[in-house]
Amino acid sequence: MTDVHQRLGHIEKLMHALIDQHEKANNDLESLEQKYKLLNDELAEKSQKIQELEGELRAAKIARGVASGSEDTELAKARISTLVREIDRCIALLNE
Repeated sequence: MTDVHQRLGHIEKLMHALIDQHEKANNDLESLEQKYKLLNDELAEKSQKIQELEGELRAAKIARGVASGSEDTELAKARISTLVREIDRCIALLNE
């Protein structure tokens, strides 16, 4: 009978160890999910900031091209002309 009790005691210890491991794994998973969410949010913020900075860079390049008279001037002037024509078309459509 003591052999059965010893085996049951051993099984019970193993069961408690498995339960503890399971709880630890769940806690680790929850922690990793929170960290993932934080990093994902941070990535979204950084991506938005990059887009904003790229827009500012494009505007600065156009402004510098127009002001400095460099070889990009023609490109900047063409872009501005295209935008002005598009605005004129929009105004014409609004006036109809």
